[in-house]
Amino acid sequence: MTVATRGTTPTRSPLTWLVGLPLLVVSFLLGLMAPRINPHDDGEWQALDTIKTTRESWLNPVSKAVEVYVGPAWSPWVILAAAVVIFLFRRRFIAVTFALVTGLAWLPGHFVKDLAHRPRPDHLDAMTSYADNMSMPSGHTGIVAAITIGACLVAANEHRRYRWIVVVGVLATLFVGYFRMYAAAHYPLDVLVGGALAAGTGLALWRPALALNRRVNRGGGFWALPPGVNPETAPALPSRAAEPAE
Repeated sequence: MTVATRGTTPTRSPLTWLVGLPLLVVSFLLGLMAPRINPHDDGEWQALDTIKTTRESWLNPVSKAVEVYVGPAWSPWVILAAAVVIFLFRRRFIAVTFALVTGLAWLPGHFVKDLAHRPRPDHLDAMTSYADNMSMPSGHTGIVAAITIGACLVAANEHRRYRWIVVVGVLATLFVGYFRMYAAAHYPLDVLVGGALAAGTGLALWRPALALNRRVNRGGGFWALPPGVNPETAPALPSRAAEPAE
């Protein structure tokens, strides 16, 4: 039997790819151009020097926590744990989509980092030494932006408002970005490009991801249903003609 429950058909989504693709391309090109930009000329050096004056002993552990727990060592596990929670308590397939979109949104930053080779601002008394000297882009802001897009995708698939997720995600990205500059690990442009790359990729993938989930939801079965819902007793889906147009 084809089955459905509340929120089977994703809400109408805007043309997010019209924003996502240009944002991805512009931020990618900006990241590649970054090594040619002198941080003395565009104000980045001065900005970091100003942020350095805000260092306090009680803020240093916060900076260290951001570095460790929002970094590449922990972030994949955070994404996996979130996907497992979604799988256990929401529709199962959206958990797969969340993991894929979040991971793919984080990926362009790695390509830019390998290609740009912009040195880190170590001359500003960096709080941590790194094995690499590649500053562009900030992977920390990228992962927060990617998780934000993934969380919004889950909410949209469930017909839930996600404005508050956007607000929290933007604030979290700014928070993480500030402390990456606070630690003198990145220039401001690195932080901006890191978040923009992830956001642009996530927005570009938004409509295909929702369309894929709608197809799975319409088909019913194990992947379309939340845990605890019996496919044999769940209500039947409305016909395709009865679904709202995009």
